Amino acid sequence: VASDADAFAPFLKDYTSLVLGDWRFDLSPKVWAQHHTIFILKNSKKSLAELAANPADWSEAQVFNKNPAGISRKILTIIQQARQAHTRLATQMAAGEQLDSVVAAENSDFNYFLKVVDAPEWNGLLVLNVQVPMDALPKSLRGLAAGIDTAGFFAHHLGITQTPFKDEDQKPSSSLFGLISCTSARPAEAPLNSDYGFDVRSLKVLFKNSIICDFSSLITLDIRRLFGSAAAIKDSTTSVMTFNGVYQQKADGDSYEFSIATPAIYTLNDSVLTEVEIKQGRFFTAIDGSDKKTGDTVAAGFTLDGHLHFADIRDYDANWFDLFSYDQLDYSDLHIDFSFPTTQPSSIAFAFNPARMRLRLASSRVREDSFAAHFPVRARAVLAGT
Repeated sequence: VASDADAFAPFLKDYTSLVLGDWRFDLSPKVWAQHHTIFILKNSKKSLAELAANPADWSEAQVFNKNPAGISRKILTIIQQARQAHTRLATQMAAGEQLDSVVAAENSDFNYFLKVVDAPEWNGLLVLNVQVPMDALPKSLRGLAAGIDTAGFFAHHLGITQTPFKDEDQKPSSSLFGLISCTSARPAEAPLNSDYGFDVRSLKVLFKNSIICDFSSLITLDIRRLFGSAAAIKDSTTSVMTFNGVYQQKADGDSYEFSIATPAIYTLNDSVLTEVEIKQGRFFTAIDGSDKKTGDTVAAGFTLDGHLHFADIRDYDANWFDLFSYDQLDYSDLHIDFSFPTTQPSSIAFAFNPARMRLRLASSRVREDSFAAHFPVRARAVLAGT
């Protein structure tokens, strides 16, 4: 067991990084202090849980740990917290509670970890509280860095099995396993005087047999302004939309995909464009290497599909002409983009971008006696300005 970074650094100088799928983990002792990393190499007939409680059984305990008794307590606390999470699920299921997939995943993620720490026959490497570099997230997820609470973002554990135990899902040869599990302690709402806000509420990745076996994430987009007007979700006290993230395994390549959890209608402080309905949406990430001073710039954002609802301005004056015409104008690919330097994810800049928006006239609803209903013209785009 090693927790003293300076004492253990000479033994890890050539093995400071480990890649599992498209995720990279930083094992360098230089970053151990940030999340209180603990490095455990087990080769014993006793279980890891039993050994953790007895620092006298550790090799060179005083050399690699400034306070072996304190580290023992930390390891036992981590194990106990995992047991409690696992027990909560069993209790809830026994009580007949309905659990959604996110709650179930949160608690069952520790099942394999507990098998490892309790099996006397298991031997291998187990590292607790492992740094996951923000600039090394999978390419399609790098945009998430702007919304991650870095204080709580690390791998709960990362391990390599040397001697497997009896488990039906365990490969006979050495394999890697691990768990990234983080939740945000920050509010989902954007800061005051901000038009948009972005936050990663939760992100969990479970690895087993050297592959991703489970992924879930919740991210939020706070929308306070649309087409230059103040906006808020209709009949709600919030302006925040939630997106669910899943891992898709496909024949042409695996991918991470985020989609809207619940559609929403935003009411606008505008006398003409009164409502923007968002039915579908996707999160995306692209890499733009234009920022030469601070490194790569990450470009990311959301594309939204739905309906625009225009007021009949004749309601204000019967003599006016119904120029805006549409009770419902269907659209797709409305962008809310953001970008940030790779080295400074908190320096996020948002941009409302209707330039790529496409109008779907065939499914739209035009009002009788309106401009669009009687003139040989077609709406091609929506221009927004301030």
